[in-house]
Amino acid sequence: HDLAGAARLSCPDLAVDELLPRLTLRFKRHRLLVKWRGSLFRIIHDRGECLDGEQSNFIAPFSEIALQQNTGKPESLFDLALALSDRTDWRQIGLSRGDIALSALGAPSRPGRRKARSCAIGEKESCGKAFEKVMEESLAQFLANDPSVIGDTAEAVHQSRVAIRRLRAGLRAFKPVLPPRERKAFNADFRWLQQALGQSRDWHVFQSETLPAIAGLDNAQRKSLDELANRQQAKGLTAAIEALASRRATRLILRFQHWLHMLAEGDGSLERPARKLAARLARRSFRRLAAAGPLDTRRPMAEIHAIRIRGKQLRYALEFFAALEALAPFMPALPALKALQTHLGNANDAAVALKLLSGDIRTPLAPTGRDTIERWAAARIIDCVAEARPALAHI
Repeated sequence: HDLAGAARLSCPDLAVDELLPRLTLRFKRHRLLVKWRGSLFRIIHDRGECLDGEQSNFIAPFSEIALQQNTGKPESLFDLALALSDRTDWRQIGLSRGDIALSALGAPSRPGRRKARSCAIGEKESCGKAFEKVMEESLAQFLANDPSVIGDTAEAVHQSRVAIRRLRAGLRAFKPVLPPRERKAFNADFRWLQQALGQSRDWHVFQSETLPAIAGLDNAQRKSLDELANRQQAKGLTAAIEALASRRATRLILRFQHWLHMLAEGDGSLERPARKLAARLARRSFRRLAAAGPLDTRRPMAEIHAIRIRGKQLRYALEFFAALEALAPFMPALPALKALQTHLGNANDAAVALKLLSGDIRTPLAPTGRDTIERWAAARIIDCVAEARPALAHI
């Protein structure tokens, strides 16, 4: 390709003669025609190496498979992918080959995190189309935040967890129009994956946010806890990456994509107008949050956390359907919901800190240091709950 010519057209002032390749991909392509359950597929396998563009130094190997369906029913594509996952370890990544190759060069070239984006559900769209948009956006966020590619590994794991939460929130939001057995099964599977990523995030928050805020610790105690958090976060990241790269996770995503494709053949529930479902969902979610009761520090932390979860479910529901006129009366509550999430999230972080340090992990704290953290956490929870009360009252 004439890279210099293209650069001159798009950037006339650029000194294109000074352009140098950033990287080079050298690979061999193998093509294979496969008949599978009455369908014809082309399997394309590119296998090679990524080289530094200037020096042609070896950076990393790569292997990429593409499945192209020539004939047959579209769902057989998922059947073939699932069959391949039984025989070899591979996973989907929602990034371009260039992004993946650049990641091997290290910061600052590696692609950054991908946050959730608006689903833009239209007024006349059906529940099926709305559900498809919510799921496609959540899956895109999940697949684009592969921690083996994104520069900030901890943040990539966090964004993967956010994407899973949004998937599960979508399954809950569209519960009235989804097949119950499959919906429950996928929710349980995604809960497993979300929990598998939790340890890394908990220790990351403890190290980066909670520990710096704790007053009363001496330098030696602070250093020991920081080192402990480093070790535990590293273990958590390893476990998270292994879970994301596992065959179980790969098959979960494939089965879920297959299910999404086949949903159109249901009983017609998905043809209902999305705006009606959205209005009922918003009213029900507001009632559930109100029924959770008042914010009182005398209540167990589990009950306070349950209020936060219900608030988060309401927030996701409003964000999913934000473009619909039927939700306009509910949207003024969104800033208060975000404030509620922030304050109760801070309270939960304090409670999680106590849990992390009181588990099976051997902590380097003397009794005085532990007492300091317990007093700080108790005071922090009281303060955060007090700050959350006006937000809940406004909602």
